[in-house]
Amino acid sequence: MSSIDEKELARFFDEVLTPAANALAARGAPLLPRPSEATAYSGPPDEPALVELSPEGFAEELAAHWRRQGMVELAALAPELGRFAVGLRPTVETTEDLSPFVYVMF
Repeated sequence: MSSIDEKELARFFDEVLTPAANALAARGAPLLPRPSEATAYSGPPDEPALVELSPEGFAEELAAHWRRQGMVELAALAPELGRFAVGLRPTVETTEDLSPFVYVMF
């Protein structure tokens, strides 16, 4: 289980994420490929596609990535998303006997 409740997620969606998406849409920032485009592919990224991050370092790296992409509206969301990342950390202790890819149900 995580320490994030549904009311907190709903508040984030309604009060933080939706206004940020509206601000991006108002300035014409592309979030998703348009149906008229033949493909969503835009070539290889200029930075590594996969990096390993700790939940504590997630927010800072995400904000920096979005700033490099010119999406300052999304970069402002990073601190709260970082708090969610920390809250989503598994609370069940795993042992060496159990693979980290197995979900513990007790």
